[in-house]
Amino acid sequence: MGSDSKDRNSAARTLRVLMLIAVWMAISISLIMYNKWLLSYKNYRFPLAMTLSHQFCTGGSHLCRIT
Repeated sequence: MGSDSKDRNSAARTLRVLMLIAVWMAISISLIMYNKWLLSYKNYRFPLAMTLSHQFCTGGSHLCRIT
């Protein structure tokens, strides 16, 4: 009986991980396409500002994860 519970927990965890990876990939692709649109068609002239804001958001998310 304990083995079935472990199998279900393992399957649920695997499914959750796969869903999170799919969401991460979708958001990443969307951000890349948005940045391309912004730089190409809207003539946004500050690519360094885009990169820095991305780095600050990434750093902030890592700090939130640590605490």
